[in-house]
Amino acid sequence: MRPLLILLCILWVQFMRAQTLAIQHVSVIDATGKPAQPDMTVVVERNRIAAVTQSKKAKIPKKTQIIDGYGKFLIPRLWDMHAHGAETPWTYGLYLANGVVGVRDMWGPEDANAWREKHATDEKPAPNIYFASPIIDGPRPLFPSTDLRRHGSARARGSGPIQGSWRGFH
Repeated sequence: MRPLLILLCILWVQFMRAQTLAIQHVSVIDATGKPAQPDMTVVVERNRIAAVTQSKKAKIPKKTQIIDGYGKFLIPRLWDMHAHGAETPWTYGLYLANGVVGVRDMWGPEDANAWREKHATDEKPAPNIYFASPIIDGPRPLFPSTDLRRHGSARARGSGPIQGSWRGFH
């Protein structure tokens, strides 16, 4: 895990400095189900992957920042599609260290618009976070904040689809 974290940090810093970045001799996992492709070179230009080729055939532009990926793996960005509590800042580093750059939080804050506004200017690295809604519940809610009667305008406060619990209504 530590080598992956180090590689991610190096890639981020190096990418921010260079217009073009090449990661040489890296094993690429493309998430198509094919086995890892060893000894590949990935060229990134202007925030986009420009080429993925075998290292011995790679054409690297001049003035390219080169990173040696020998013994490392390069994978696509990961998403956590069912999370709870992602809006808490201490989780951001955990997500990013594990390659998770996007999170769909199933139980968002009560006022998602206020949360977005507060965090829009935060310069700390964080995954992209998308919220469903505050969780809602029936006549006898498990938590007072989940009372169905409180969430009539959840969409107006920036929530996505309303998420109900599966405790049943009695």
